[in-house]
Amino acid sequence: MASLSVIVICLAFAGRCIFSWRKGVAREVKYAHQRFESKVKKVGKCWVWTGCSKDGIGYFTTGSRRDGTRSKQSVLRFAFRFFVGPIEQGQVVYRRCETLACVNPDHLVCGTRRDLVSQSIKHGRWIQGDASRFPSTRGEKNGRSKISDAQRKEILTSKVKAIILARRHGVSETQIYNIQKTWEKL
Repeated sequence: MASLSVIVICLAFAGRCIFSWRKGVAREVKYAHQRFESKVKKVGKCWVWTGCSKDGIGYFTTGSRRDGTRSKQSVLRFAFRFFVGPIEQGQVVYRRCETLACVNPDHLVCGTRRDLVSQSIKHGRWIQGDASRFPSTRGEKNGRSKISDAQRKEILTSKVKAIILARRHGVSETQIYNIQKTWEKL
């Protein structure tokens, strides 16, 4: 169990200490860098982020709810700030390497959005003129897709009512309408 002096010292680090409270007693104190390192798997020169992510972007939470310092930020921004230094306003952090989940501070660069886009195009992660940054996650290749390409073609060419198609394929009627409206372009 952590003593009160340790808790006060941790508060002085401005959000770099994480608290876990139960019944008003601090039962565990972990520093943010220890939590960060526990969610990283070192593979060759890259540090692969194994923590939570959304749409390929890892997130990391620091601070405490009790004192209002809790914040959620991109794992790239956290790694850059913690290991390299501050990020200027209007700048973004991106990877130089081709590993999408890499958080190695040696592979991170701070630059403009234009730099980020050109880097993404260079590594094939961006389709120019398309809103999709990750072309491999569209249609059947998306892990959350419930409809295969063959089923999509059947839905697009079928003259059967949407409610019947929905029951046949195990999706909602709204999903059938969305497929008929948007998937024609894929």
